[in-house]
Amino acid sequence: MAVVNSEFIKKWSMLFRSAAVLSSSAAAILSSMLPLLIHTDLAPGYLLLLFILLITAAFAVHGVLTHAFNDYTDNKSGTD
Repeated sequence: MAVVNSEFIKKWSMLFRSAAVLSSSAAAILSSMLPLLIHTDLAPGYLLLLFILLITAAFAVHGVLTHAFNDYTDNKSGTD
């Protein structure tokens, strides 16, 4: 079994900026879902599942793809 370098994990975790991505995404998703919770008869379990799906997708798109692409292009252009 290969040993993973802790410095490698630290660099990749900073790349994704998990705390910032999750907090900004959660706020946007919750504010968008609030009318569904208040004005519809959808089950709370369904809304929780929808929230988990949306937060996972937001993290994948915003956290992984956007930031990784941004850092990659910054590195290639010499900005970073």
